[in-house]
Amino acid sequence: MSSSNYSDKKKLPEQAKPGSSDGVSFENFAALRYPPNPKPVALSALAIDWILYLPSAVRPNALGKQYPRIANALAEAWNYPEKFEARLEELTCDNRGDRQGFPDEVAIELANLKKYYETVSQQRSKHSAWDSRLG
Repeated sequence: MSSSNYSDKKKLPEQAKPGSSDGVSFENFAALRYPPNPKPVALSALAIDWILYLPSAVRPNALGKQYPRIANALAEAWNYPEKFEARLEELTCDNRGDRQGFPDEVAIELANLKKYYETVSQQRSKHSAWDSRLG
């Protein structure tokens, strides 16, 4: 059995810590991020089903084609209102001030999806599972 502490293995090497002597600061911490995955991300079966489930007027088809990773994440979050709303908020609001933004077609799809989800969420909250038992 090794005498080294498990937590020591989890620490970043000194040269990779932001603000250390290598000149990396918190402002340019992005330089330390992992490189993007070279393999293209495919639209998941869940995301395909989710897109087809949505009314045709709000289907994020361009999003699925151009940004399958994002469509996959939204499909996974669909049944979890707080998670879904948080993901949409991250996508539609630039909190960092340096985002490029989506192409118009995708931005419109996200805005339509947000409006639709708000409508569906309001309807869900008006009709709970208990409503059928009270009548």
